[in-house]
Formats: sequence, C-alpha cells, structure tokens
Amino acid sequence: MFEEFSEYLTVNIKNEDFWYDYACCEANNMLLSFNKQDWDKLTEFLPSQNVDWQKICFELVANEAAWFAKKFVIHFLCCDNFLLQCFALDTLNEHLFSNFLSNNEKYLFRNILSDINFPQNELGVQYLLASVLNKLNK
Repeated sequence: MFEEFSEYLTVNIKNEDFWYDYACCEANNMLLSFNKQDWDKLTEFLPSQNVDWQKICFELVANEAAWFAKKFVIHFLCCDNFLLQCFALDTLNEHLFSNFLSNNEKYLFRNILSDINFPQNELGVQYLLASVLNKLNK
C-alpha cells in the first residue's frame, strides 16, 4: 500500500485544486489501509522527498493517524527546514487541546523545543511557540 500511496501523492499534489477537492480524500483512505510495514517505509522514505511532498504527507498523517503523527512531529521539529518546523509546531499546538500526549511525551517535546532556535523576528512563530510551551507545562 505504501508504494501506491507514494505514487498517488507524487502524481496528484501537482494540481492543488484537484488535490484539495478530491485527491486528499483518496490519500486518506489509503492511509487507513496502512500496516506497520507501510508506516515503517513511509518513515524511511519521507526525508528523501521534497518539502511540498513532506508537507502534504504530514497534513494527511496529522489528521488521520494521530498515534503516528507524534513521530512526524518529532521528525519535522528536528529537521533543518523552517517551514516544516512551523507545520510541526502548529500541529502540536492543535493536538494539545486533546489528550494527544502523555506526561512523558510532553516532557520529550519540551526538551526538543528548548533546543530549537526559531527566528526572533518571526513573531507569529514566537507566539505559537509560547502557546505550545504554556500548554506543555500544564
């Protein structure tokens, strides 16, 4: 299933209107059929893809597989791409309203975030970071 999912994303993310009108639903359905081997392949394959592919994949996983999204959030927070770090921070912020994270996971994310140097001139990101840290400390 992973190979089919990967091919589907690669072909269909080129047309943004088609993607958000139809293709993302089909890709979500593919994720629901993933087994452990597919998730492992996706994790291994992800870093080699371009930023757009990673972003779309991250959006899908964060919305449809919250249990697996934690791995993606960690991966994207630790990567060297500011845009992907922002997506991960935003996803973490959204999921902190639920019981998405255990206390041990909150501790892990606090440590990861303390090591990231988001640009000080990015006020929106700084506000988001403060919001996430506030929630993690509750």
